[in-house]
Amino acid sequence: MRVLFSALLLAGYQLVFSQIPKQSDIVGVYNFNSNVDDESGKNYNGILGGSPSLTTDRFGNSNSAYLLDGVDDFIYFGNESLSEFTTNSNGGINESFSISVWAKSTNPNESSFLALGESLGLYTGMITRMGSNISFNSSNDGFPTSSSGKHNDGLWHSYVFVWDYSVQKRYLYIDGDLAGTKNYTRTNVFSIKNYGLSFGKERYGDTSNINYNGSVDDIKFWKTALNSSEVASLYSYDNSPSPPPGFVGVAYEGFDYTYQATLEGESGGYGFSGGWQNTTGDVPNQTHYVLDPSQSETGGFNPSLIAPMTYTGLYTSGLYVGDTNSATNIRKTDFINLSSTLNNGIYYVQFLVQFDGNNTASGDNYFILKEDDTEKLVISRQLNSASNINIHMGKASNSSSSSDLVDSGKSLIVKTAQLIIIQIDNSTNSTKLWVDPNYTTFDYSNPPSEDASLNYSFNFNRIQLVSDNDSYAYNGTLFDEIYIINRTNSAPTNISLSPSSVNENVATGTTIGALSTTDSDSGDTHTYTLVSGTGDTDNTSFTISGANLLTNTALDTRLKTVTLF
Repeated sequence: MRVLFSALLLAGYQLVFSQIPKQSDIVGVYNFNSNVDDESGKNYNGILGGSPSLTTDRFGNSNSAYLLDGVDDFIYFGNESLSEFTTNSNGGINESFSISVWAKSTNPNESSFLALGESLGLYTGMITRMGSNISFNSSNDGFPTSSSGKHNDGLWHSYVFVWDYSVQKRYLYIDGDLAGTKNYTRTNVFSIKNYGLSFGKERYGDTSNINYNGSVDDIKFWKTALNSSEVASLYSYDNSPSPPPGFVGVAYEGFDYTYQATLEGESGGYGFSGGWQNTTGDVPNQTHYVLDPSQSETGGFNPSLIAPMTYTGLYTSGLYVGDTNSATNIRKTDFINLSSTLNNGIYYVQFLVQFDGNNTASGDNYFILKEDDTEKLVISRQLNSASNINIHMGKASNSSSSSDLVDSGKSLIVKTAQLIIIQIDNSTNSTKLWVDPNYTTFDYSNPPSEDASLNYSFNFNRIQLVSDNDSYAYNGTLFDEIYIINRTNSAPTNISLSPSSVNENVATGTTIGALSTTDSDSGDTHTYTLVSGTGDTDNTSFTISGANLLTNTALDTRLKTVTLF
């Protein structure tokens, strides 16, 4: 007689990482993706008061922010979130907190903004108001800071309110920069109780009619005081493009720095360890400079020679980097280290570039991925056999063999920002290149046919930019919008045992069959075990060794059911 087996898969996991600071202290995350649900996983979901309407967010995504009418609209996030804090003998919360929010408005009048705590009484909760001054108050203990006209300029701005209980000090940040701070002259002025966070209303339960009139997005709430570097990191994270479904953002650099600043030492992106560094150059001025498309430059960056660093469908922020106009034939080299070495799974690296347009130029113009000091992948402009400048991909800047250097077949387009997308797939040991794809339809999960590929994958932890403008008659090389994303891990969808039967009364330790898993993440490995719970009656009859199911006793029954995960 043969003993038959059935198998049930119980599995589920996902790789998750994010650049939001102090994640362990997050109370709630509200991205307003068609709803007011808490995306932190704690389920402190919001409710709408009045009739706020979904609107477009700062990235152009529809139904991803809320518009409040200034009459009776507000959003309340419930008082359950207060359970995250420790209360004192009076039932109040005397702890640090931080709240970030993105908002835009054209309303010149002062209106209610954020509130936290009791609806009535002095020295209880926090109230904030938006106007020509931004008030960060505790009842009648005011802290006004100039909004610098941002309250009604019709543009999206980031506001972060921080209360540091340990030093009894308030901080207000606008667009990642500290705008104002104030010490308390009393102790425990903030005593939050009874009511949770709200937006657009003086305080929950308040009947005043100075509700906020404008759009709101991406509210985050912490039970800790963020410091200035964490706020700057948050601003960069929030101001970066949203990753496509099934992916997470690893690093982003939009060069949101001061016009004409040297790139060396700047550190406004996210996902990096420290700021941009400058390797040894051959002459002074060897670092890149921050350039502004609205400013008129001369030489190789004359507006007549370059185009805006934009691309259809691609979100862009900040400025961009290139050469100064001081000289030609000077090699500029800057690099920045990632927070960790990227060495498994599927990664996409993309950036905008306007390569030097001189078709007789031999200068160095590269985008390089490195592992420490070793070149791993180089995107360059090179002459092909027809003497045209095409975009190439190679394993190093001096690669020449066909196995190490491939031509994309796509020409360098003078006076045009070109989009480069690279896929590094460690599971298939391949690296693919797309030049100027249709970004509005590009599907990272199922991408179109690539323009070039290498049978090669690699680890990397550094980005390096190299440019050398050969002549003022042509545009100099420009870089912008560097973005790295990683495909999240999907759960296996099935498990099988082959063969799935064994003869009765075989010796203990006999291999019944091999276990295998259906998984869209082809590079994953899997571990198998017998699970406890419903259906585990026969577990003692079997053992698992690696990926094989073995007998653990003599089998003399017609059917055994094995539950595996």
